[in-house]
Amino acid sequence: MLKIEHLTKTYGGKPAVQDLCLHIRPGELCAFIGHNGAGKTTTLKCCCGIQQFDAGEIYVDGISVRENPLECKRRLAYLPDDPQLYDYMTGIQYLDFIADIFGVSAAQRAQRIRQYGDAFGLTQDLAQSIGAYSHGMKQKLAIIAALLHDVVEDGGAQYMPVIEEHFGKHVLDLVMACSDAAPQRGQPKGAWIERKEKYIANLRSAADEVLLISAADKWHNLASILADAKQLGEVVFDRFIRQDFERTDKKKMVLWYYKELLAVYRERNVPVVVELENLLSEIENVTGQKR
Repeated sequence: MLKIEHLTKTYGGKPAVQDLCLHIRPGELCAFIGHNGAGKTTTLKCCCGIQQFDAGEIYVDGISVRENPLECKRRLAYLPDDPQLYDYMTGIQYLDFIADIFGVSAAQRAQRIRQYGDAFGLTQDLAQSIGAYSHGMKQKLAIIAALLHDVVEDGGAQYMPVIEEHFGKHVLDLVMACSDAAPQRGQPKGAWIERKEKYIANLRSAADEVLLISAADKWHNLASILADAKQLGEVVFDRFIRQDFERTDKKKMVLWYYKELLAVYRERNVPVVVELENLLSEIENVTGQKR
C-alpha cells in the first residue's frame, strides 16, 4: 500500500510537485502521465526515499518514508528508465550482489535468476559484462534484480502482519508453512541443515494444500537446477550452501534434502512424485552421482 499525503517538492523555489494526495491500495496499478517537468520522476523518487521532499508525508505499508526510509526501501523496487548498473560486473555478478544485499539464500537466488532470466530471455547473456549490454538488456537485468527478494524468507518476520492484512490469515499460514525461515530483522536465518531438517519434519504433518504448494515449488527448483547443471556440472551446488564445505559435501547435502522431501511426498501421496523423482535422477546423472 502506498499513501501520499499533501506531498510538496520545490527546486530553487519552483514547485515540481505541489500538494499531491494519492492512495494506491494492494493489487492496484497506477501510472503517472504528464509532460516533461510535471513531477512524475520527482514523485517516484520521493516515494522511494531517494529524493527528500519539503512537505507532506509518504507511507509504504503504513511506514513513513520520512521517518524510516531504509525500511520502506526494503519493501519497494525502483526501476528508472536508464538504470545505473555496474558496467565492470557481469550480469550474474550484479544479481548476486543485489541478492546479498537483501539476504536472499543461494538456493532461492539460483531459482529466481533462472526463472526470471528465462522469462526475459537474458539467461544466456548473464555471463557477459554489463558494459556490453544494450539499453534494453540493462533494463531487463534491473527488473530481474528488483524481483529477486522473497517477502518472508528474505525480508524477515516483520512482513508477516503485512501479508495477513493484505491477503488474510489463511494465505499467511500457507506462506509460513512453505517457508523454512522467518528471521527477525537483522538476524541470520540459521544453519542450512537445521532449517531443512525442521522444514522436512513440519511437512510430515502439514495440510494437503501445503504439500501441493511445496511440491510445486520443489519441482521448479529441481527443473532450474537441472537446466544449470547441464551447463555447469556439479559447480551448480556451490550456490546452495554458503558455509565452507567441500563441493562434494554440498552436493551430497542438497541431494539428501530433496530425497528426504521425496520420501515425505511419496508417503503423503502427493501427485507429482514421479516427476520429481525423474528430475532428481537426471540431476544425479548429469553431475555424475547416480543413486
